[in-house]
Amino acid sequence: MNKTIKERISALWQRQPETSKLSSEPSYISILVVGKAKTGTTFLAKAMQNSLGNCSLEMEPKAAEFIFDRYLQKPIGNEVVKLIFEHWSSKPNLMSALLADELPVRFDKKVIIVRDPRDELVSRLLYLVKPLKDQGKLTDSSLEEWLVTLRTIEEGEKRIPFQELLNRTSELFNTDLLASFVSYMNEFSSYYVSKPNSVFAVRYEDLIDKRVEHLEKYLGFSLNYAITEDDLIRRTKRSSSYGSWKSFFHEEDVEFFKPIMSDFMGHIGYQDWSISAAELPQKEVTSIYVERLASA
Repeated sequence: MNKTIKERISALWQRQPETSKLSSEPSYISILVVGKAKTGTTFLAKAMQNSLGNCSLEMEPKAAEFIFDRYLQKPIGNEVVKLIFEHWSSKPNLMSALLADELPVRFDKKVIIVRDPRDELVSRLLYLVKPLKDQGKLTDSSLEEWLVTLRTIEEGEKRIPFQELLNRTSELFNTDLLASFVSYMNEFSSYYVSKPNSVFAVRYEDLIDKRVEHLEKYLGFSLNYAITEDDLIRRTKRSSSYGSWKSFFHEEDVEFFKPIMSDFMGHIGYQDWSISAAELPQKEVTSIYVERLASA
């Protein structure tokens, strides 16, 4: 009979004294990075790995078995583990226990990354074709209709509120992106405000602007931004900037989204809702980006 997670954790605690390290072993660092999808987790984790010698990177483990496997076969050397919040939202107690050092598996440093939810939602909207293609649900006709819509707003031919773009994806791809986004945002908000003091929070925008002195002090090393753009980076990278929501939102969008997002934005330090100086979306990070994802 398979053991429950609780039984397996209990067994690990009982084994812990047998696996104590010898003082002669070299000192390595293990880092846990947690964030929602499309908030810069890959970039941050890669920068950390790039800054440390002899460093492994565990990308987005989704199953609880990861915890036990890591305890039984801990990598020799430095280690960065990147968790996506949505992958573990069905196991909130387990994920919270990881941050609170309540499991035999512990990390020396724990970092949680946040991003302006409006930019995150725009990023998710444009990335949507990738998982649809991977699941075999993206048709040539739906893709072409979506690209026509995006080119329309790029060229300023028609004023289309962001809410209508979300509705358009529901029609074309039979998915409710907004509902899932709001659900995860609210879950993450509760998770964020209850995080232990030992967890360091960093904003995506500070990472992009290299305002990371406090993060580097917490980690104990400087971040090396010279990351090799492998297939993963090329696939997920769109603009490496922020504020693009201003190019997509209209006044009615501000009126609609402000009451939905304000509480969460207040927790993580975002307040500006001005869009008066916004430019049209740039095709390189809109339709051309979507085409690239669809052909990858």
